[in-house]
Amino acid sequence: MASPQAAPGSSGVTVAASGAKEHRPLSGTYWKVMEVRGSKVLVSDRNHEPHLNFAASEKQVSGSAGCNRLMGSFEHAGASLKFGPLASTRMACLDPALDKQEQQIFTQLQQVRSQHVEGDDLTLLDAKGVVVLKLKSVLLR
Repeated sequence: MASPQAAPGSSGVTVAASGAKEHRPLSGTYWKVMEVRGSKVLVSDRNHEPHLNFAASEKQVSGSAGCNRLMGSFEHAGASLKFGPLASTRMACLDPALDKQEQQIFTQLQQVRSQHVEGDDLTLLDAKGVVVLKLKSVLLR
């Protein structure tokens, strides 16, 4: 059996000889928030894009909700994922739509009870299995 190789021109996801994508690890991956409860995420040039970074060894999450940085703890075992209390910086979002979106991101993160990674995609679900956030892995240069 051939060993997995990165596909030429790919985003760095390892592709097995069969062509199936391997899943990105939850920790150590830059996860860009793409959707909140089915709505596409807005990004302003003046603000950071919403994203999450998980550090498994410290059980800490960090990132941005759009205008403000966030940080906190998380518990992860198998498909189970739950965030502890989250802290954030307190800068004002000048755009009301970005402010509303940021509040939705914080609210939805507290609802997360499980996760599913498939290739470059991370889906966060609530206790009823409803998708609350969709994220995509991004390679940083």
